[in-house]
Amino acid sequence: MKRSLITFGILFSLCLSMGLFTACSTEEEQAQPQQNLVNLAAKGKIILSMQDFNAEREITRAVQAPTDTQVVDLDNGMTAEISVERGRKRKTAATRASDILNGHFNLYALNPATNQRVGNLLKGTVKTTYTWISTPTPGFPWGHQEAIITFTPDAGLSLMLAPGTYKFVCYSDAVEDDGTNLTIKNSVDNPLIGSTTATIPANSIEYKVDIEMKHPAVQCMVNLQNLINYGEPTAGFVNMKGRLTATTTKAIQYSADLTSKTVIPGTDILEFSFGHSYYPDKNNIYLYVLPGNGTDMKLELYNGTCYYKSVGTLQTSLAKLGTMSANDNYKLNIKINPSYEYLFNDGTTGYLRDK
Repeated sequence: MKRSLITFGILFSLCLSMGLFTACSTEEEQAQPQQNLVNLAAKGKIILSMQDFNAEREITRAVQAPTDTQVVDLDNGMTAEISVERGRKRKTAATRASDILNGHFNLYALNPATNQRVGNLLKGTVKTTYTWISTPTPGFPWGHQEAIITFTPDAGLSLMLAPGTYKFVCYSDAVEDDGTNLTIKNSVDNPLIGSTTATIPANSIEYKVDIEMKHPAVQCMVNLQNLINYGEPTAGFVNMKGRLTATTTKAIQYSADLTSKTVIPGTDILEFSFGHSYYPDKNNIYLYVLPGNGTDMKLELYNGTCYYKSVGTLQTSLAKLGTMSANDNYKLNIKINPSYEYLFNDGTTGYLRDK
């Protein structure tokens, strides 16, 4: 009986020791990969740059205004003159830091072999530093200022990656992310998307991930103008609102690695309001619309006043914008003109257009 108890005790001790050894080995194996992971938020230096609007357009192409100006009748005898200016490529390189200076961005990593996401989604804002370049360049004989825009992760967030090569995708908060695809819609916020492939070294103190951010949408500035001077500022635009209706394309969806996109058909309505303007003679807002044909989009302004009178409703298509491509920009000028009531010979009053 004693022999059996001793044998059982020895076996139990051996099993316990083996179990502890196995457990320790498992913990070490799990801890070993963790020790090799690199925290992109802690060691990485993520630098964002901005592709200029109209970057793929010919430099020699001038601003294209329509050959004629459309005139639309409004309430209270007012009229609206509508014209379009098309942007052009800059003759010299410029950093458009204003587009993303105060923006909030998101970044994830992909395994380039499988296109599967790796690690967490890293969120952060940008920090811009300026450097004066004294070397003369065309148009800047005394030098110029360059901006470097660095991604600063939000507090407490990390992106842990094993050393290796990854594809990084960065996008602004105006882009929707369902965990699989990225989607853009018509918006008053600027959607920006960029990607790059970079290698994360194992023993580097710091490394860089440079990403060029691009405009997948079309920038359209709606520029309201009137004839008010600074002597009567309260007669300017008040409480102007608008509505943009896209009749054929509801959204555009991109694959996780940005190599393919799908146009989602449907109708999309974007409501927007003009903010306060310090200038009584003008007010504007930037809209970011999906690439396509301007004939498929309708712009409506309503619920505002100018010259102390209701503007009523202004409806126009964006046909004059023609075929719009990603990274293009346009300026839609809408000039509101007053109209005066006249006393006619027959004793009636009214507008000249009604006679």
